[in-house]
Amino acid sequence: NINDPNPEGRGGLPGIQSSVAVVDGVVYFGAADANVYALDALTGALKWKHSVGDPDVEGAHVWSSPAVFNGKVYVGKASHRDAPCVRGAAIALDAATGAEVWRFEPLPEHICGTDTRKPCTTDTDCSGSCVPFLVCRSGSGEQTQSQLCASDADCTAPATCQRPLGGGMTSSAAIDAGRGAVYIDFGDCIGSGNTGFSNSLVALDTETGSLRWDFSPIPSGNLGDLDFIASPNLFTIPGGTTPRPLVGVGSKNGVYYTVDRDTGALVWQQAVVAGGESGGFSPSPGVAFGKVYAATFTRPPYIFALDATNGAVAWQCPTTVCDVFSFGPVGIAAGVVFVGDSSRQLRAFDAATGALLRNLDLGGNITSGPAVVNDMVFVGVGLGPTGESQGVYGLALQGGHTAARTKRNLKSSSTQLP
Repeated sequence: NINDPNPEGRGGLPGIQSSVAVVDGVVYFGAADANVYALDALTGALKWKHSVGDPDVEGAHVWSSPAVFNGKVYVGKASHRDAPCVRGAAIALDAATGAEVWRFEPLPEHICGTDTRKPCTTDTDCSGSCVPFLVCRSGSGEQTQSQLCASDADCTAPATCQRPLGGGMTSSAAIDAGRGAVYIDFGDCIGSGNTGFSNSLVALDTETGSLRWDFSPIPSGNLGDLDFIASPNLFTIPGGTTPRPLVGVGSKNGVYYTVDRDTGALVWQQAVVAGGESGGFSPSPGVAFGKVYAATFTRPPYIFALDATNGAVAWQCPTTVCDVFSFGPVGIAAGVVFVGDSSRQLRAFDAATGALLRNLDLGGNITSGPAVVNDMVFVGVGLGPTGESQGVYGLALQGGHTAARTKRNLKSSSTQLP
């Protein structure tokens, strides 16, 4: 229990939305009170907590599930359901102490002229002038215009000239240890105008947070709330004498993009479903067996596989079988793809052909990602106070199919945190 003093101020989503990372006997997670926590894995005792922002004044929230590498914890700062909008960030913390090591803000303090994707410190960083990054906006974060400004006189009332908001990080970082690179995607807020590196995939140095490259497929100024909220995937494809390393990511615009891991250059893209504010790739895809497996929030299809080399559709679940959206990431193991959906179903597909192997009604909406360990599939069930079944199921794998199941209710003892 994080003992949040103001849970009703979290946009209807108090508590913990982040998954945990367990490394070297320490449990790391983020929470709606804008803190990142580290607990002793055996006792639950608090080792440290670190605030990434103010959950009340600015509406900061840690949705991002931590990634832990080389003594650092990588997390993101975002907002409570875009209301109010917040200035997002990718943050690296010291894993032992929780101290902030670096912070990368997708909406920089200063930019070169009118290029919102070229941050600067002084004029020498630019071919022209290094100026404050200001836009015309109003309200509690909604940017009524994506227009750059220098003063209120440049704006149409009621908008005023302010620092932009948006660029939240709700996904998890993907880390290439050999390259010393961390790959992170950012979203935006409704009406925020897609400025800076919002709605972009970036490669940062793991030690310093310095920008190596960005991939920004959504045009600047777009107001469609076409976030990247699914986590990036790292994989390789055949590339001559050595495999070619790629990073892939799905957008709420319904497109899955793959880019070169070293340069950010586009390799292929595939539009799979219609996108929108609540559509496209919300759950995080998975990659295995030369395919990208994903579930989507809009149709058709809801569940599908793409060829990882070129993006061609390898198979998709027919709408006669998969007829509702999914908000949870896929689980992949032993040649089987596991997906939960909003009709309370956990489905198992043959990873090669897409054939449906098993379908189980678990009694509640499934928005968590199935985990496969030691011939068992574990999945969380339940979304909000709906009266549906809520708990964690353990399903035994027998002959490649899910069979016997046990359930553990959510009522259990918890550690009280200060």
